[in-house]
Amino acid sequence: MTAQDSLFPPALPDKTPEPHYVEASLDAVAEAPRVAIDCETTGPQPMTAALTHVAFATTTRRSGFAHATQDALARLPVLLDGPALVMHNAVYDLVVLARHGVSLLHPPVDCTRVLSYLLNEHDPHDLT
Repeated sequence: MTAQDSLFPPALPDKTPEPHYVEASLDAVAEAPRVAIDCETTGPQPMTAALTHVAFATTTRRSGFAHATQDALARLPVLLDGPALVMHNAVYDLVVLARHGVSLLHPPVDCTRVLSYLLNEHDPHDLT
């Protein structure tokens, strides 16, 4: 097993995305003006977590998840070359994606966690 192989673990039953997501083609993000992206990983540390899935939702009312295969990740920078991105914890997601060979630094990125701090620094800033 190479170091690259360890970045792409087999599907982990305990890390399957929430049931309201369905497996969908990443083509659903094509031509959407805004796309929300969430990395599903094996842990909380972005420098060691393996990426298992990429969940997405678009302003064109499409959502789903794609397994984090090398082929799917290779397509992400091309598909996301135009729309603005929304992420809850953009620093975490961008680091995890970069470690897996996906650079998304060119589009604008809105981070809902940062917005949460700006609106009320004393509230919890998790997804609840």
